[in-house]
Amino acid sequence: MNFLLVFSPILVNCNRYKITHSNYDSIKRLIPKPYKIGLYDEIIKNPDFLCSFKVNENEYGKEIKIIELNNIDLEIGNNLFPEIFCECNDIKRLLLTSLALTKLPNQFEKLQELEELNLSDNEFKEFPQVIFSLLKLKILYLDFNKFDMIPPEIIRLNNLEALSIGYCYNLININPNLYKLKNLKELNLSSNRLLFENNDFISCSVYSDNHYSTENENNNYTDFASYKSLKKVIIRNNNLSMFLKFFCNFINLEGLNISGNLFEEVPHELQSFSNLKILDISYSHIKNLIIKNGMFNNLLVLNLYSCGITELSISDNALQNLETLDLEYNNLSKLDRNIFQLKRLKNLSIYENIFTEIEKFPCEKDDPIKLCLILKDISVLPNIFYFNGINKLIVTCKERNNNEIDIFEYVPTNLKTKYLDLSDCFLINIPHNISKLINLETFKVAFNRIIILENVFVGMTSLKSLDLSFNRITNIDRSIFDIATLEILDLSSNRIELLPSNINNMRNRNLQINLCSNPLQAEIDINSFNSRLISIEQVNENILRNIIYDRTGAFRFPEDINL
Repeated sequence: MNFLLVFSPILVNCNRYKITHSNYDSIKRLIPKPYKIGLYDEIIKNPDFLCSFKVNENEYGKEIKIIELNNIDLEIGNNLFPEIFCECNDIKRLLLTSLALTKLPNQFEKLQELEELNLSDNEFKEFPQVIFSLLKLKILYLDFNKFDMIPPEIIRLNNLEALSIGYCYNLININPNLYKLKNLKELNLSSNRLLFENNDFISCSVYSDNHYSTENENNNYTDFASYKSLKKVIIRNNNLSMFLKFFCNFINLEGLNISGNLFEEVPHELQSFSNLKILDISYSHIKNLIIKNGMFNNLLVLNLYSCGITELSISDNALQNLETLDLEYNNLSKLDRNIFQLKRLKNLSIYENIFTEIEKFPCEKDDPIKLCLILKDISVLPNIFYFNGINKLIVTCKERNNNEIDIFEYVPTNLKTKYLDLSDCFLINIPHNISKLINLETFKVAFNRIIILENVFVGMTSLKSLDLSFNRITNIDRSIFDIATLEILDLSSNRIELLPSNINNMRNRNLQINLCSNPLQAEIDINSFNSRLISIEQVNENILRNIIYDRTGAFRFPEDINL
């Protein structure tokens, strides 16, 4: 989860240019004074010079992104940033990623209008000092570089709002002056494991000069400006088993990503963040998730993806405002009131948990959610309908169940479900009481074992789409074409040879029928003639316009995946 500020400008003009040793006219258009003596010496003197870049101009100003660069310093073997770009002093955003840069020229300080700088994935072994002269800089990306410390001069960047220094594997030291930046709102320290090894990564040195305050010179780290200004922090993938007390100072945090660490429980220190709205603890080692009363009552998003959770306990008065809960790829086997009772929940992800039990929990939700379930078998499903708060339900089963199961036994009078997908559930028929689902608009039962298509949809006045593809259907109920609201009937990849003759009397002329990949007969065998069945060639021409089928006659049964 990336918390860093992102501009979404409306592009007014976007052009791509290429500079070479012999052709550098394009850069002249971007320079206020393009005819200064010696301005292009760096290009002219390097026969291998190549620079491909894009220029975007929008309502926020000018953005330059260098895409490809060949300006090798023969002494160090790395690319040099072309000094000519320092003459483009109206740049707002400069993107210099993956260019093998090791340093920036002194002329870089001319870019005084720069507000965003991305130097990620380069070869900087020292923090580029010239950056500290860019006093309007708001966003700085330095991920995937090789420097080992954030120097004290960082305090000069008074307007800095977002700093990303993740995946700097040599980083061992951050000067405290970083936390004096009163406008700093977002900080990314992901995958800096050396930095967190000693549980205390703040250097004792404090930068000072005649122009900048030196509060906390006695190493009193209790009142840094950023303690109040920081809103979002990312410290994922740092092998942390305990939450560092230092981060508890960021009392106004709204977003925190501590995923990919070694936590075995939700750190109790997180309760101190009363303003927290987004919390990501994914890829942890939490087996038993316990969230007690009063915890995270302002939280809107909780991500617990792939933590190995086997048991879930959420107290009645916890997570009262939660809207998004991600529990995908865990080891949960029971779906119960712990989740159903979250009244404000809008987005629930619990896929890749194989449920063997669903608790009976009668409850109606005003704002229905989408739910994707993997069940041991179809016998687990019926209890889900006690919870009348699902508008879209997608179910797959891992095993077949040969018992007679009344899937819709507990459907309430006014179930809110509009979309139901029971594909890959080993079904051999559709239960007759599906007609209880009076609000159902889309029903999918593809990749099952249904042989006879019965019209069990009588009284369903909202049904628009019916998908029975990839089954074993040979017979179709004559009245299936009389469902007045039906718009799509997908019968592709079945075993249909002949059609009910009353298809020619079909009143629903809006119905689109897919009969592709069926062994449709072009003619009827006189010896087995049945007046109630007709071939595809006998279908009325006006009806045939609404049918998709294989016209070549070249057909083979699809491989049966339901064995």
